[in-house]
Amino acid sequence: MRVLSGFAAAACATDYFYTHFHPQPLKNWLNDPNGPMYFNGFYHLFFQYNPNDYKWGDMHWYHMRSADLLHWEHLPVALAPDQPYDCGGIFSGSATIVRNTTTGEDVPILQYSVACGKAVINAVPADVTDPKLVEWVKPGYNPIINVPKEITGGFRDPTTAWKGSDGVWRLLVGCGNNVGTCQYKSKDFLAWTYVGQFHYHGTGMWECPDFYPLESGKYVLKASDSGDWWAVGEYKENADPSKPDSFVPSAADVHDNDQKYDFGTFYASKTFRDPKGNRHILFGWANYHCDDTNWAGIQTFPRTVASDPEDDTRIVTNPIVEIEKLRNTTVQEANVTVAPGASYTLKQGGNQLDL
Repeated sequence: MRVLSGFAAAACATDYFYTHFHPQPLKNWLNDPNGPMYFNGFYHLFFQYNPNDYKWGDMHWYHMRSADLLHWEHLPVALAPDQPYDCGGIFSGSATIVRNTTTGEDVPILQYSVACGKAVINAVPADVTDPKLVEWVKPGYNPIINVPKEITGGFRDPTTAWKGSDGVWRLLVGCGNNVGTCQYKSKDFLAWTYVGQFHYHGTGMWECPDFYPLESGKYVLKASDSGDWWAVGEYKENADPSKPDSFVPSAADVHDNDQKYDFGTFYASKTFRDPKGNRHILFGWANYHCDDTNWAGIQTFPRTVASDPEDDTRIVTNPIVEIEKLRNTTVQEANVTVAPGASYTLKQGGNQLDL
């Protein structure tokens, strides 16, 4: 057991359950992580947020910023349902950093879905030079994607987009009707074409899909459906701009072999590529509420995702190495036997312990 740095214990002395090193709002409801990214020297994380209550409802995007993934700065709410197409609230989505071909600037673009399940929207910084990226605007060309007519069982949670070797952008959206993941393609990040089903296996509506490369050359496809299921496989581009690419699992598929990132209430996870650390980092939503508190849910402590060096059809996850910076005093208990039904009291206390 190690005792975490003392300044964290004093950060919220009246709430002994507040976590300090897990991203969470100062109060109210939190769920899915959205749009994690590293941009201009800072990590940014958005997530689903209800500004009015510690129960689910009225979805907005909360915004936090960090220089080290350990200490998080609270920023103003980034996205609110203030347009007619935001019907029902701002649901989950992702961030993609896109080069502006006119100015040569890199611009982070947030893409989100809406509660009514009808569209995907772009939002961009009002001032890309603002180091905090406080204000976000929704350009007049929105919505960029409308739900396909044949999809009626759910449409939400666009992935981070990626550019193929042909220079065409790709994007996945979670789709019902046993489609799993709908794929879109675009040459300019504005006009998107639905090209068909990307991949599906098992049952259920695939929420919060995620898709990213590993250092082995294989790819991970993740879907949230009663847990966060992953599969490692081979990805092949289709040069036809009207046809979907393909993903073929190298071993077990999504929904097979208990292949989940984590168990318990872990859900709706999202990764991003960290160019500073040359790694993929994973956040997830842990849903719980403590009595006599005015908040619910936390983002899990960030962890890395990498190919298993002993089996490239599997992955390994570990807390980011920066966690060591939070640890100071080590307390060890040796030769302790606790009988069934008995208890043992540690000699070290505190409200920020790493066990």
